[in-house]
Amino acid sequence: STADNGGHSGELRMQYGVLPPGDLLRALLAMSKLEKGWLSLLGFRFKGSTHDNANVGNLIMAAQTLISQDPLTAIDVLHQLLQVQGRVIPATVIAANLKAIYEDGSVGEGEHEIGLPKEPRQPIVHCELNPPMSANPEALQAIGQADLIIIAMGDLYSSIAGALKGGGIAEALVRAQAPKIYVLNLATKQAETDDYQATRFIEMVERLMCPARLSAVIINTGRPNDELVQRHTSAGQPLVLDDLSRGTSHLLVVRRDLLAAPGTELNPTSKSADGGSLFRHDPDKLAVVILECLALLRR
Repeated sequence: STADNGGHSGELRMQYGVLPPGDLLRALLAMSKLEKGWLSLLGFRFKGSTHDNANVGNLIMAAQTLISQDPLTAIDVLHQLLQVQGRVIPATVIAANLKAIYEDGSVGEGEHEIGLPKEPRQPIVHCELNPPMSANPEALQAIGQADLIIIAMGDLYSSIAGALKGGGIAEALVRAQAPKIYVLNLATKQAETDDYQATRFIEMVERLMCPARLSAVIINTGRPNDELVQRHTSAGQPLVLDDLSRGTSHLLVVRRDLLAAPGTELNPTSKSADGGSLFRHDPDKLAVVILECLALLRR
């Protein structure tokens, strides 16, 4: 998504007119082959003083954009510098603005306001880019060439929506021959997906990608210890309940224990490493289940 307008990414976007670097940088670092020390340095965030909340990697990415005078060229350079195995492609080539419409007709403007509203809001019924914006042609090409399309867990509206609502993305998903798998979140997000169960998450993802439809959904069956569950629930982020009827959905539903073991070391660049969720998916378990899911869809 290129719709982030909060935190340090939002500041750099506003001051220098660059694509918000945060989400792009996290994706680049997640696939980087640099040693852990470099990843920790690039993920470092200052606290206090005039540089409060400033992130080292964000600054480097913004600086490279200003040097290159082109966001896509800057991202290509970062691929080389960070020894990235894979490809990170922004959904749009211009910073986007996200707009949410709520049940009572009120409107939320900006990814930050949607994810962290200043006052209680009604449930979201629609999300779009405002103004509408064409998708990055490279993103459309990548969708068309993909063997598998995964819509991963993340903030449904203040993360995933921004990537799916670029003009042409939904149409590219319809044309794509690749299966489309959705990995369901472990927990809801306060003020964004309150009271969502599995069915509601799937419904809203398909609404965001309409007229394309999902092929399969992967759901965690593991349960964290009671203390972690209580802490999450108290913070307004309870576990997502699996309310899908077995065998009645139009989707292939794959249920497995996907929780990372307690004490698992977090990637230093992940949001969870900086005070986010207290539990997360185990990447190795998830990779195995995704391949299993793909094999089932190809039968």
